[in-house]
Amino acid sequence: VSCEAYGTRAARGKEKKPYPMHREEVWKKMHTTNTKIGLECASSRKNKTKCPVLRLHMGTFSWCPKCYTCELRITERVNNASN
Repeated sequence: VSCEAYGTRAARGKEKKPYPMHREEVWKKMHTTNTKIGLECASSRKNKTKCPVLRLHMGTFSWCPKCYTCELRITERVNNASN
């Protein structure tokens, strides 16, 4: 199933807009993100929301809406999955 088939949560009830990133692009973004930022986001429990792409493809995980980086444990899992 393509990411393009789904809209964001904000678009629910309105005209659905596809989430702008494909799964591979999300993974690449996490790969190139500073690990220290990821650690800081994972350690902070406030301002957390759900990443719609990761929820669709890999289950429900948290991300930081400020810097758009997923938790470090997610980055590690993605790194392992992509070799």
